[in-house]
Amino acid sequence: MTGRRADLAWADANLFISLIVGPEDSTHALALSLFREVAVGRVTLIVTPVTVHEIVNVLDRRYSHERAAIARELAGILQADGMLVPERAALLVALDLYGRQNLLYFADA
Repeated sequence: MTGRRADLAWADANLFISLIVGPEDSTHALALSLFREVAVGRVTLIVTPVTVHEIVNVLDRRYSHERAAIARELAGILQADGMLVPERAALLVALDLYGRQNLLYFADA
């Protein structure tokens, strides 16, 4: 980046869901395009704990993704450059617990 600050944007859960679900999601290409902008430092995404909770619930309940896969994929994304994540450490612990405990809701983790 050449001295220009990245644009800040509040991340919506659908952005992450579309990325994780993959090409069968109708907005996957748009999500992938935005994440490429994040990867090169043009955009910084602000990801709130409420957004992470929504992502987990939709991937689990609507798409029936495995808990461990949800935890692994989201943790990787939340730790990437270009992500501004308040309470990141707590969210990573919660994702780890959620991914390992079948009877634990994410909100309780």
